[in-house]
Amino acid sequence: MLKVHVLDYCPHYDGQAYLPSGEVVDHLGCRYMRYAPCPHCSGGGTLGKWVSLGEFAKLLKQELCKHNHTATQGSIHFSAGDVWDNIQEVCIGCGANLDQKTLGDFI
Repeated sequence: MLKVHVLDYCPHYDGQAYLPSGEVVDHLGCRYMRYAPCPHCSGGGTLGKWVSLGEFAKLLKQELCKHNHTATQGSIHFSAGDVWDNIQEVCIGCGANLDQKTLGDFI
């Protein structure tokens, strides 16, 4: 099976490239938050992954689609006093989940 190496957003820590590592005090006595690069992507925000040619063709179709026709899927749920939803916006033309982050969101 042929595969293609592509870059995708780092799924760890919701794609954040730098993570809070703790508060420190500067030379003037002001407190500020210090950040460290993500240990998985080294602060780049992207990770390489191998995908099949079929998956690569699907990714290309979704990237080139203008997403003019969309629909929402999911519903609102009530459980033990909590309210939550699993509503997602999906492109009818290519099937892309428009609520999911992609590499194009970071460029």
